[in-house]
Amino acid sequence: MILRKKGDPEKRHIFGTHPGDLGIVAIAAVITMVFVYLLLIPKNFDALDRALAPAPAPKLQAQPSTPGVTQMQLYEAKKK
Repeated sequence: MILRKKGDPEKRHIFGTHPGDLGIVAIAAVITMVFVYLLLIPKNFDALDRALAPAPAPKLQAQPSTPGVTQMQLYEAKKK
């Protein structure tokens, strides 16, 4: 190719590494620093547990009914 530089592939800027390799090392360093930062920040686990806890179920109120009468629940029959 005309636009390609002809150079010695062994002559690299930093210890024979490719610039793409340096990018991978930089990204790994950023991810590691973020992980360490997340480990070091304080967390309020009580507030987190209270926020994620399910809401208490509402209390069932007795419905006024006639004494001796039982309510019946009807279910749809399964088709075979």
